Amino acid sequence: MGKKIGFGALRQKPESDSDKKGSDKEKNVDPIVYELLDDFCSKYLPASDIEGSTHQFTTAEIISAIKSFSQDSKLSQKHITDALLLKQYKFSVIKEGCRLIFKWIVREKL
Repeated sequence: MGKKIGFGALRQKPESDSDKKGSDKEKNVDPIVYELLDDFCSKYLPASDIEGSTHQFTTAEIISAIKSFSQDSKLSQKHITDALLLKQYKFSVIKEGCRLIFKWIVREKL
């Protein structure tokens, strides 16, 4: 059976002495969060540009969706950003009204 590709590398990152100081939040992240993010990545693929995307999500929207499945998760925007960048997802600046918003551009997997 093949190895499951996911965010296992993020869960199993070896700790160095310099990482121990600020990694309390990372230690408290529920491992199911990365599995739920894998579910997101299996449904939505990275889009190359905004025209090729079918959906755009803010990091907060992705966190909110994950927390709806795992209420006790301590997930930060950094966790989502790092994980999606690792998976080669891109974000774009989208103008909404008088403000600019960073959104992840994705296309729905058919």
